[in-house]
Amino acid sequence: MLNKDKKERFYNYALKFLSFRPRSKKELFEYLKKKNCPAPIAKKIIFKLGEFDLVNDISFVDWWLEQRLISKPKGARALRQELLQKGIDKEIIEQKLSKIDKQQLEKAARKVLQKKIKYWKELPQLKLKKKIFNLLAYRGFDFTTINNLIDEFIKKS
Repeated sequence: MLNKDKKERFYNYALKFLSFRPRSKKELFEYLKKKNCPAPIAKKIIFKLGEFDLVNDISFVDWWLEQRLISKPKGARALRQELLQKGIDKEIIEQKLSKIDKQQLEKAARKVLQKKIKYWKELPQLKLKKKIFNLLAYRGFDFTTINNLIDEFIKKS
């Protein structure tokens, strides 16, 4: 049995970890495990924090998608993979990704591309297409979006 002080210390670790940014339940569980918190205690802490809505996977997904589309734009494939790694249920991921419209994703892809395109202006058209394709595919954007942006940026150059 753990004494009350140790349980409280693990609870405080969890609160501190959550103070930086929202976390998924899996992230918090893994963090507590690294702090040598026994699994039953970690589950109780996560449940208790969930009651206060401090740990909520659905809210976490909303936050994660919003941040990713603003600061480090990625396509649906990459977002899906990141969220799966965070321990989010596939159904929640698919539900939330289906609510993102294609225009938002295209805008995010355009943002990624605009940062790089200025360095590629002098490239031959075939190399430019290849660079654009590789960049956006690596970031997880779908092929339709990539092809639309290739056409758009090739016309501009």
